[in-house]
Amino acid sequence: LKTILLMIAIMFTQSSIAMNDSLKIQDTHYSLNQALQLLQCRVTPELRTNAIEDLKKYAASGSLEAIHGLGMVYYIGIDTLPDLNKALNWFTLAADFGYPKSAYNLSTMYRQGLCVKQDFNIAYKYACEAADRGFIQAVYTKGYLLYKGLGCNQNYDEAINCFKDAASKGHGYAMYMLGLCYRNGYGVS
Repeated sequence: LKTILLMIAIMFTQSSIAMNDSLKIQDTHYSLNQALQLLQCRVTPELRTNAIEDLKKYAASGSLEAIHGLGMVYYIGIDTLPDLNKALNWFTLAADFGYPKSAYNLSTMYRQGLCVKQDFNIAYKYACEAADRGFIQAVYTKGYLLYKGLGCNQNYDEAINCFKDAASKGHGYAMYMLGLCYRNGYGVS
């Protein structure tokens, strides 16, 4: 089923690329990393347009990083108005194939009720998927959800393990939550 979904997304992307090729302002092509970096900088609209078009081509070839990048284009609204429905679709596609940043963004969307009904169970599920793949923000989020008992049974011991892991990698909020647990004796003596 995941393969079929990826193929449908690729076909959709390729057809939209074909329509947009005539709109290209200049014939500049970027590597995937260059395209992603250009979208994070203040550059001319022409450069952003070219970067987005190249990103669509990489996504059509199955690059999970590019698929996630397109999700960010719509999530933030780069050269377009934010469209959380489109962002949700791109993030879901990448997360279904194991891309941790997309799983983390889905966790955020479900936790905050952005474009979806707020659902802490789904938020916890996606936070765990991203955390299991080592995405540090997701490790903290998983710990926070465990600490609060949102979408899962409250478990200070597991929360502290997550906070310790994230804090050891420099995550500031995890350091704060770990200190809070030690100060109040949550899960520790």
